[in-house]
Amino acid sequence: MQPSQTFLSGDLALLKDARGRQYLITLESDGTFQCHLGFIKHDQIIDSQHGSWIETNKNHLLFAQSPSFADAVTLVNRGTQIIYPKDLGLIVNIANLQSGDNVIEAGLGSGILTSAILRCIGTTGHVTSYEINEDIIPLAKQNIRILTNGLTNFTIKQANINRSLSGTDMDSIILDLPEPWKLINRSSKVLKPGGRLVCFLPTILQVHKLTSALHENILFTSVQTTETLQREWHVTKNSARPSHRMIGHTGFITVAIRCLPRHPN
Repeated sequence: MQPSQTFLSGDLALLKDARGRQYLITLESDGTFQCHLGFIKHDQIIDSQHGSWIETNKNHLLFAQSPSFADAVTLVNRGTQIIYPKDLGLIVNIANLQSGDNVIEAGLGSGILTSAILRCIGTTGHVTSYEINEDIIPLAKQNIRILTNGLTNFTIKQANINRSLSGTDMDSIILDLPEPWKLINRSSKVLKPGGRLVCFLPTILQVHKLTSALHENILFTSVQTTETLQREWHVTKNSARPSHRMIGHTGFITVAIRCLPRHPN
């Protein structure tokens, strides 16, 4: 997750053993990583190249690499259920996030979605995140710092978005909430024309209620719902077959575009 090809103190490092088990660590001078294969001093990794093999005190080799965003998302410490990388990728693309965008999201959760948004909008955009549960905010801030290399162009509002949503000319609103239909009217006032409302929901009954409400609102159009599935393949010298396990249904992603009235006065 760093442009440098050498591990530095403060970097994330992803260690993999021979059986594919993965360990995500933040490198600190004088720090130590320990697992069933033995321990490794962080100083053995710091200043080594990405892609190096690091030996434990029990003579086992671990592969050290810079983690991808997807790697970090699945391994980072979290207090709530995360949105999977396969859904994150679709959400930020459907939302059409670009450098400099101003985005509202709710809820904050473990800060995973916030981090994905920040990586798309860069340092010139801004994210405002609503979270009703004050207890999870410190962990979310920590995860955002780790996953974005310290980006700070975001604001966290400890508030109920159903009562507190405000703003003007927002590029996108992204909601991971159980009842997003309650925010449709408010969202139409906050989004700029052409802006996008994106909602992540686990059940089709919620999707049906949301899309019905969107179709009834004259300031939203182009309503579309998508589900994405991810299946890996097991490929060896003599065979190729789908993996027995796959990341199946995790949620539905519904998008609608803010439009101008069809018949303006």
